[in-house]
Formats: sequence, C-alpha cells, structure tokens
Amino acid sequence: MAAPRAPPHRHSPLRAIWLTTGGVFLLTLLMAMPNVTAAGVRHSVTLAAPFHGTHHYASTAQSTGCGGSATIVVPPAFNLSTGIGREDGQSSANGCGPPTFSDTGFTEVTTGYDSLPFVAHAADRNFSFSFRSNVSWNLSATPMNPFGGPFAWASASIVWVGVLYDLTNASVREGFTTTYLLLPTNATTTGNSSGYVSGPGGGSVINFANLTVVGHQYIFQFYVELYEWTYAPSGTNTHASARINMGTGGHQVKLLKMTLT
Repeated sequence: MAAPRAPPHRHSPLRAIWLTTGGVFLLTLLMAMPNVTAAGVRHSVTLAAPFHGTHHYASTAQSTGCGGSATIVVPPAFNLSTGIGREDGQSSANGCGPPTFSDTGFTEVTTGYDSLPFVAHAADRNFSFSFRSNVSWNLSATPMNPFGGPFAWASASIVWVGVLYDLTNASVREGFTTTYLLLPTNATTTGNSSGYVSGPGGGSVINFANLTVVGHQYIFQFYVELYEWTYAPSGTNTHASARINMGTGGHQVKLLKMTLT
C-alpha cells in the first residue's frame, strides 16, 4: 500500500531509517506544531490504549512442489486493550521431483486495527502516530556457487502502515508506509542471513492546511505486514528456509498513539 504523494507545502513527514542487521530500527518522528484552534476552542483527537474499533487481519500460506511447505506459526492478533500486535510466518523448500520445476514456500501475515469513525470539528493541520516494533528474521539457503550450478534462496520483508482515511469522500487523506526488504540469501556467500529491527517508529505531517474537512468522518488504520519466501530448484539437493517472527519471545508491535489537531 503506497503512501500518497506529499503536498508540496508540507514538512517532510519521515526521516530516514537507520537500520543494521542485528541492530536498531529507528524512525524519528517529527513533532507536531502547536494545536490548531477554531474560534478560540481547541479541537483534537487522540487515540491511545485501550483502542476501540475493528481488527485488521489477513494471512495466507502457499507452497508448490513436493518439497515446498508454508506455515502461519502465530496467526495475526491485535489486542485493542494494549495496542499489542503479533504474527509469525515460516516456510521451507527442498529441491525434489523432476528437474525444470521448482519447490517454493510463501507466507504473508497482516495484523493491526481500524479505529471507530470520528468527526473532524475543525480544519485540522497536524497528524501523527507512533509505535514500537521488535521483529526478527532467520533466512538460510544453499548459496550460489561462483562456478555455477543449482542454488536456492530465501527472502523476507516487513511493512509498517499508518493511514488517516476520509470515510465521507472515500479517500486516503494522509498515510505513511515504511518498508524494509531483506535481500535474498543469494546476495550472501554463506546463504545465511539473520537479524532484527527493534525500536520506535511512526510518522507525522504538520501545518498541512487541507488535512481535514469540518464535519467529515475519519478513521485511523494501522497495520504491519510480514512476508517471507523460499525457493529451491526441483531435482537438486538444494534447500531453503525462512522465518520472520513478530509473535513469540517478546517479538511484537505496540501501537502507542495517534493524534489529530
């Protein structure tokens, strides 16, 4: 889900991600400007735990060939009382069966929530949300041989999304999508890649003159998507495995707050 193009007059909503394998995920929030007032009265919307709304879930697990498998280890879950979301997927592929085919595994898991509708009582100018994530991955595959021959690969991706959606005219008013793509294991000499992202994230827009319309209904959507893939050519001794974990051992996402002023 791509974020809408930023209007030319708004401040840059997100600073760059600083991320190293096995290191820290840091997405710095820009702080909101002073609250907008209308006729001397402050109007604002703040959403924090306990959240109220509906769950935003999706999951799929697919495999092909006699050597492919895929499993949703932890189904998508989002606790409205705490703002904590969890999910976990893994797959594997082992080259078997007749040559010229492939063995694959793939999972996609999405967790989050859609808020209850709320009405804008002023032409709001500032929007922000914040969360904390702890996600780890383990990828392994038969690596590429510099002299040629069959090889397998594994890969994964993490996507964080926060959206302010106008129900009245069915449009995305503002949204932020942050994607971290874990490069395939065939980019490594060992065929192994593991690490984690951990820390704060979010997004904000400030002094956006046309952010909301008085009387329109809005919802806030927040969700995290995890993907992982494995591949091995059939009729070979190659293999691959992948797991991306945001569901066990302290791995989770926690939505902290959304503000609209």
